[in-house]
Amino acid sequence: LTCYNQSTFSAEGFNITSIFTWYKNGVLNASSGIMNGTAFDNGLLGYWPFDNDFYDYKNGFDANSTASLNTSRSMIGRAAANFPGGGEYINISNSTAWNFNNNDFAISLWFYSSISSEGVKGIITNKNLASSLGGFFIRLDGGAGGPRRTHVGVEFGNGTSPSYNGAYITDERWYHMVFTRSGTNFSLYLSNSSSTAGHDLSTRIDLSFGGIDGLRNGSRGIVLGRDVIDRSTTDWRGLIDEL
Repeated sequence: LTCYNQSTFSAEGFNITSIFTWYKNGVLNASSGIMNGTAFDNGLLGYWPFDNDFYDYKNGFDANSTASLNTSRSMIGRAAANFPGGGEYINISNSTAWNFNNNDFAISLWFYSSISSEGVKGIITNKNLASSLGGFFIRLDGGAGGPRRTHVGVEFGNGTSPSYNGAYITDERWYHMVFTRSGTNFSLYLSNSSSTAGHDLSTRIDLSFGGIDGLRNGSRGIVLGRDVIDRSTTDWRGLIDEL
């Protein structure tokens, strides 16, 4: 069943994304999984479907974007964020919502790598070039024409910088990626692959803003399409959907 908006509009000219709550035989159907008022929403900090715009449909953390929308090749919904390789990126402004402290968390998205996307290409980050400030990044590594794999790095203000490689990927295919912290363990899960990357820090490191052992990302937010916020040589080429 596919539903399309027929009559709802914004007098100000803004795009509108319709979010449906599904019922089956009068009972709320939780299988729809997100933004339906069920337990699936507990702890959800943001939801960017990239269907009509770059708005957050959970808490209003709308993104600024130089990327466009691709309406012909999305994974879910009517569009996906498009990064053709011209330096495009999406910036989600800084908020205490990204102050994970000692809590468990997960970041989930779908990505599609262009066949021309060779070398190091950033997917998501909150890290800048000043390594002493810390941050995290997820990217694809690999040389031109060679196999390419996911790579995760977490850099802390105390000099700890664990990183690990994930599964190899195939270009021009959609992958569902989930980056999690549970206890002292960071893990990267990837669909369409048989492997899971994980790294146990042994000590649970605080991810709070400015913490001595934390990801000291200052006034930075979260950026999609780069592995380092202020470096444009590793811009993503492809699509990202359903953050």
